[in-house]
Amino acid sequence: MTNRGPTIPADALGKLFEPFWQASNGGDAKSLGLGLGLFIAHQIVQAHEGSIAVQSQNGETTFTVRLPR
Repeated sequence: MTNRGPTIPADALGKLFEPFWQASNGGDAKSLGLGLGLFIAHQIVQAHEGSIAVQSQNGETTFTVRLPR
């Protein structure tokens, strides 16, 4: 899945899957989430022995999920 928006800083990418952690949105808007969505997605992918990765550059953020057959 890819979305357009502010690039997530490189130092924040490694923390995105931690519970209750949210990347700063640059002060543009108040975040309404709890910081659990990506953590839960990561846990589900791990439970199925898969992997989830994120890449963010040039105003596009891409999440890649790989699951075994």
